[in-house]
Amino acid sequence: MAEHPRVPIQIDLKVHSPELVRAVSEMVSRHSRERLVLWGSFLHTTNSALYTANPRVPLFASAPRALLLLAAFCAGRLADVHVYESAVIIPWRLGAGGSPGRRVLNWWQPSLLLPDFFRQLNARGVSVVLYGDINDQAAFEACSAAGANAICTDSPSRLMRWLEARRGGPTAGQGGAGGSVEDAGNARGSPSGGASGGGT
Repeated sequence: MAEHPRVPIQIDLKVHSPELVRAVSEMVSRHSRERLVLWGSFLHTTNSALYTANPRVPLFASAPRALLLLAAFCAGRLADVHVYESAVIIPWRLGAGGSPGRRVLNWWQPSLLLPDFFRQLNARGVSVVLYGDINDQAAFEACSAAGANAICTDSPSRLMRWLEARRGGPTAGQGGAGGSVEDAGNARGSPSGGASGGGT
């Protein structure tokens, strides 16, 4: 953070540890990185601790919250759900990036490229980040066409070449696939309710 003060960072806490939450929060504040960090955890307890530690830092949804938002969308009730997160990070298809033991899903791999879902989240100030074996041009194009705001890839140089080759397309840090962490900092509010959406 000290050597690259303007580079956006995504922080994903893999375990529940109050000490780790406190240390990361102090580091983010010490370097004044609240607007250049997207943090969170797929563990809901850890996510709640992060939000409590520093609600100014953009938060991505925990796995239970992401599933709740997806279920609400499928039921046509997303507008009724309070959204306090700034981003949702989901696989682009079920089974992508999963464990080898998930043979059925790994073979089936139903798509989670849902443009209407992504548009509704974006309208609430929530960015959509996709991950899971997104490593070639076909996958980049599919995710971008669906409206993903950012892509997690194992081949960043290949993604950068693809972005640079797109006529009029975004480069990293300008939104669209490979977008900036700053773009994920729009949804505000709190887990208990209150305003969501709108810039800060």
